[in-house]
Amino acid sequence: MLSCDLEVTSSSRGNNLLQKCKLRWEGGAGYLKINGTLFNLEAHLVHESNDGKTAVIGIIYKIGRPDSFLSMIEKDLKALANIKDVERTIGTIDPKQIKMDGKKYYRYIGSLTVPPCTEDVIWTIDRKVKTVTK
Repeated sequence: MLSCDLEVTSSSRGNNLLQKCKLRWEGGAGYLKINGTLFNLEAHLVHESNDGKTAVIGIIYKIGRPDSFLSMIEKDLKALANIKDVERTIGTIDPKQIKMDGKKYYRYIGSLTVPPCTEDVIWTIDRKVKTVTK
């Protein structure tokens, strides 16, 4: 499994600031399972408010056509492909470039998936499955 953190900076809107884009994937077998279906990639967009509350937006992918957002950061992803436990700053990204569907989603209270594994995190997973190339 390859796991990488990409620091993302964006303008804050209200009290929220998109801080980090967490990408995790595992070859062939898939990483995330929803209703018995395995998906190849899940992106986590971690938001933290000024008062310390955390929310995560999850985007799920299956193998298919290139995704425009991931294509923008492909060079950075390739640079991290053979390196473990590393963070890389990739500059400013406008969250609108991610093009989320936003009409249907899964929502639950959980925790972060990596240390410090903060609890009481609001998770919102976009139900529209995007595609990504191998």
